[in-house]
Amino acid sequence: MKKQVKLQQWAAIGGIALCAAFLWACEKDEVPATVISGTTENRVFINNGLTPVTLPKNTAVFSGLINTPVGTQGARVTTTFGVQSTKPAEKRIRVKLEIDRSDVPEGYTPLPDAIGIIVEDAELTILEGQTRSEDNITVTLDEDLRPLASGRYAFAIRIVSATGGAQVSTNLSTVYIVLQTTYTNVQQGATSVSGSTMTKPTGAASWTVAGIATNPQYMLDASTSTQQYAATGSLVNAFPKEIVVDMKAEYTINGVHTRTSSNSYCPTAANIYTRLAETDEWTLQGYVTWARGTIQYVRFYGPVTTRYVRIDIMSVYNVNYGARYTDFTIYR
Repeated sequence: MKKQVKLQQWAAIGGIALCAAFLWACEKDEVPATVISGTTENRVFINNGLTPVTLPKNTAVFSGLINTPVGTQGARVTTTFGVQSTKPAEKRIRVKLEIDRSDVPEGYTPLPDAIGIIVEDAELTILEGQTRSEDNITVTLDEDLRPLASGRYAFAIRIVSATGGAQVSTNLSTVYIVLQTTYTNVQQGATSVSGSTMTKPTGAASWTVAGIATNPQYMLDASTSTQQYAATGSLVNAFPKEIVVDMKAEYTINGVHTRTSSNSYCPTAANIYTRLAETDEWTLQGYVTWARGTIQYVRFYGPVTTRYVRIDIMSVYNVNYGARYTDFTIYR
């Protein structure tokens, strides 16, 4: 019995010695902890909540801007935002912003100088103890964007300086304004065309039409009889289908309308082109869609001087029927 107790005592002593040796080894190999400290600067930045998938953060996108001869359609290009700081201001911070037309995202064209940029409140203030500016900057473009050709344009608004011991953020100091413009001279949804209808001359000056497969003469005979029609024929796999009217002289026109024999033989979308001479390039006046019906109006925003009118049919109600026209009317 004494021998057994003695063995237990020696086992306990050995265990204590082993633990001590292990702790000594850990203490010997311990690596001093690395202390990580955050930045001590107070930085001013912009976060307007806009983060398009394919564009930089803080990008405001304006699409659907349509230029016409009489003005620009679509929402006015304008944006308003403030600035923030990473820490409460120890004292008043004044933040200055400027426009930079040269800084644009990839794939965009710098906004031309011909388009004015109106800036309100280009210097913002963050009050002591606050992290947001008490005011906002508002940037607005000219209402008339007609000097812009169809395309994608952009410019930047950036923080250029900050007072009150604050520094400018290195990665959130810029807002981009991007816009996409298109051009059209054709009104969507027109139910009439202004002006008076033109009468087709006779003899050598008589108008001609190309692109009609069957009875093209009936398209220009001023008759609306459904017993006589000009037909494109089946348009399966045949888009665009081009129809060209030659008026044999120059006229200033407000638009045209076509009429079909029934609403089962009507076009539903087309591109409209004009040109003065046979050797001229075609000018796209615009793209137009029509509801199913027997009359298709093409009304120009601004008058067009032309000799040729070309209608590129892009879709019809039934591709197996194509389009069957009973007349083509021009307004001046």
